[in-house]
Amino acid sequence: RELARRYASAEARSGGFAALDLAGLPAATTAIDRYLLGYHLLRQERRPEALQLFAEAEVRAIPHAEELLLAFSGFGKLVGADLEQVALQRFADLVRLESRLGAPTASTSNIAGHLLLAQGRYDEALRSGAQAVALAPRAHVPRINAALAAFSLGRLDDARDYLSVAIELRPNYAHLFENLVWIEIAARRFDAAGELIRKAAPGLVPEDAGWGSYWQGVVASYAALDVTDASARSLRVKEALSHFAAVEERVTDEEGWATDAAYRIALSLDEANSGELFHALADVLTESPENWWRQDLLLRHMPAELDANQTEALRRILQAFDPRGRKAPK
Repeated sequence: RELARRYASAEARSGGFAALDLAGLPAATTAIDRYLLGYHLLRQERRPEALQLFAEAEVRAIPHAEELLLAFSGFGKLVGADLEQVALQRFADLVRLESRLGAPTASTSNIAGHLLLAQGRYDEALRSGAQAVALAPRAHVPRINAALAAFSLGRLDDARDYLSVAIELRPNYAHLFENLVWIEIAARRFDAAGELIRKAAPGLVPEDAGWGSYWQGVVASYAALDVTDASARSLRVKEALSHFAAVEERVTDEEGWATDAAYRIALSLDEANSGELFHALADVLTESPENWWRQDLLLRHMPAELDANQTEALRRILQAFDPRGRKAPK
């Protein structure tokens, strides 16, 4: 009751719910109390504390607590078979939750899509994502997972459609535009990606002065990688480096070393350094080895012969594909 009272008065105070004071609350002794406290912590962006409460057996018996636990539990540094095993267990928990609820909801369908994506079950993930969108057509989040599933299947037009509607629903959210920019880059529609950034940048909330320059640099880097004409490539590289120079803090470390993949690509093209280009693309693929577009980029720009360092980079990629999650033999 006390927490509810404080929520009721929060709107009149600066900072809203995120600034709600929890001091002096009665002890959260019942499962309902602890669920409500966890829900509040989640709204304060204190996710680890919230998930710890939701994971308690008595709290987890509350369907919405179980739903939040499944929705907001990440995978940390899990990869390969370990990640798939955890995703499969959570999917089983989700099936039991839907049985308790009596039917899938937009939220549970969206969670299912996320868990199926983690398992590499892209066709099923897309079906779950489409179901979530059908159940909540005015929600933007299900459209993100549906777009990711469509992209994973190479269905770029479908991915673009999902994200375009999501942007109409939430036209000031940078994450949506960034996802759509990647779709356009993968489709080799670089001018469309650039135009998208130009239109989006002024209206983002919160305002981000360097967002436009950074993403224009990303687009120009991959456009340069795509062209074969030396003169056209040079112009694209200069464009990319000019944009990155305006947001140097985003693409370098404290010592000035390039840390951003797109920036590394632009620099390697500018220096005609095929070895560094290979390493940049290999690092990008290692982060997401199942990504068909990143695979294609590396294959298209792989040197005819690999030196020892490049061979080791390729070994790391192959290791990431090992379904057992074990290291590849040396």
